[in-house]
Amino acid sequence: MELNQQTQRLCELTGDGIESDSRLTVQLKNDHRAITRYLGRLRATEEKSEVECSSGGAMLLAHLIGSLSEHFKREEQFLFPMLSRSLGSGICDRLNDEHAVILRVAKELSAQTRPLEEQLTYLKQLFRTHISTEENVLFWYLDLQPTE
Repeated sequence: MELNQQTQRLCELTGDGIESDSRLTVQLKNDHRAITRYLGRLRATEEKSEVECSSGGAMLLAHLIGSLSEHFKREEQFLFPMLSRSLGSGICDRLNDEHAVILRVAKELSAQTRPLEEQLTYLKQLFRTHISTEENVLFWYLDLQPTE
């Protein structure tokens, strides 16, 4: 499952605002749900036989890493710069650092033949905490802004 590519259009900056009202936050939340589903499917694959996991798990991990990279790139290129102007760079810098940690942990999983339950649980917890901050702080703030 690919993440929705309409986000690129929705994220085009115009002046100091985004030309999309709440569609941007809706799309980024959809991305979060899709990535969370990948993590759940990876868990289910990990619980199957080793043979199934080595092929199916590797493919899911590749999709997960690609989805994370694409999603994080959109946030870093469009969302964070815009919100840094209003909220200051502290929270966006922290979330940007979390992107690097989440990707590193996901790539460490892909370096193994079979994902370890502890690492997968850690990755899920990192991602859950990360999206909670984005949705409850950044997206909330963006949704409060008047549309242009």
